[in-house]
Amino acid sequence: LSDWFDKNIDSEWSTLRTRMLEILQKESELEEIIRLVGMDALSAEDRLTIETARSIREDYLHQNAFHDVDTFTSLKKQFFMIKMIFSYYELGRLAVSKGADIDEILGFGVSDGIGRFKYTEESEAEKEFEKISKNIEEQMKKLEGGGPLIGKGI
Repeated sequence: LSDWFDKNIDSEWSTLRTRMLEILQKESELEEIIRLVGMDALSAEDRLTIETARSIREDYLHQNAFHDVDTFTSLKKQFFMIKMIFSYYELGRLAVSKGADIDEILGFGVSDGIGRFKYTEESEAEKEFEKISKNIEEQMKKLEGGGPLIGKGI
């Protein structure tokens, strides 16, 4: 089905799906380290991976069947959500590499916007996706001192 999703939803669908599975696998591996020595022992990039995996699980994979909007989500809206999660992840990695503090990256509340996105009406999804994506990029720029952040291959 990968070809169908790539052709009918977005050409990045399969790539992002594969990366999502890799993040969840990496989280599973990091959980053992966290149990042994705690979250503070992880590198900034690993802490960002844990936060991204949490967002995948709680924001993307979790569905509220009793909510009118979240009961059904189109594939395009699902793609927007995956894209936002990986935008946060990639831009966060770039910001860390440029000296941004991981606690500030984790604390700026990206999960709030992504988490609320799933309750966005289908008719407003594209507009809200653009708004949240822009907010993620702006926040990352602030955290790294305003340098250019271009999320290539996100």
